[in-house]
Amino acid sequence: ALSRRRALATTTTTTTSSRPRQTMSKSCSGMLEEMLKCVEASECAKHHSLKQCVKDGKIFPGECDIKYQVYQSCKRGQFDMRSRIRGNKGF
Repeated sequence: ALSRRRALATTTTTTTSSRPRQTMSKSCSGMLEEMLKCVEASECAKHHSLKQCVKDGKIFPGECDIKYQVYQSCKRGQFDMRSRIRGNKGF
């Protein structure tokens, strides 16, 4: 009976791998775009690169802080099993 279960488990995994895998939705991409648009329109982007503005907390524009927090909570939700089952809230 044990060898039958193993055989059944291996056939199940092979049939699963032949089907296209479902990937997690890219729900955070819209939030990332909104945050980057905000940073790009800010004063920081005129003096620094977008990467520097986002990475450095000292020069990150305050008006984009809420959008950054929303994006970070969305990314955190992708690792949370409860929200993975229910679906990540996003755009």
